[in-house]
Amino acid sequence: YHDGEDYERAINIDFVSKEYIGKYWNINKDLCWDTERGFHSILLFLDRKDNLKTIEDAINFDKDGFVSTPMFDDRDEDTRQGLYSIHKQFVDRTINFIINCLLYLTTKEVDIDEKYPVDLPVHLKAKLEKAATKRKKEIVHSEILQNGFTKVKYVGYRLTTAKPLDNSGRELNPHWRRGHWRNQKFGENFSEAKLIWIMPTIVNKEKGEPQKGHIYEVKQ
Repeated sequence: YHDGEDYERAINIDFVSKEYIGKYWNINKDLCWDTERGFHSILLFLDRKDNLKTIEDAINFDKDGFVSTPMFDDRDEDTRQGLYSIHKQFVDRTINFIINCLLYLTTKEVDIDEKYPVDLPVHLKAKLEKAATKRKKEIVHSEILQNGFTKVKYVGYRLTTAKPLDNSGRELNPHWRRGHWRNQKFGENFSEAKLIWIMPTIVNKEKGEPQKGHIYEVKQ
């Protein structure tokens, strides 16, 4: 239920994005209300009766709703276009994130490692390592939380793949393999299929550093 409307499903995502705040200020420094939004939150709706059947439908519905809000009534045209452009970029960049999350939720095997980020202060790491009892660990966890750190769930770190060969049977030079979803067959006579996430990885990294990627410039 949202703004007087009932929807079958809703996907709510909140980000912390200083990048969008920075872009926002470049449009108009006098717009105070919009900074509270921060262009870091998105709520997508799915509902068959409103023909919101796919993620694309939900995203287009969000974009249309954004430009119809009262905040646009007293804005000049350049500012309105600038605000919409920022919001559109933000929404478009969440598409892969949302789809990947939905695909992962369909997988049967969970591959999650939950741990604190690498930039956790050294003195807090030391306290956690020295905590010998459950109670002492709870106290340290509470202190870590008060310092603004929470555990991060790392997904897909245990997935591995075989070393690839080229057509001649020789091992390939070190290079990056991009992350992707694979439709993996399994079960009796491989009659079933499931989507599994193959995370980005350096192939044959023990042979050295991979070559740097190319930068392609696209002009209109």
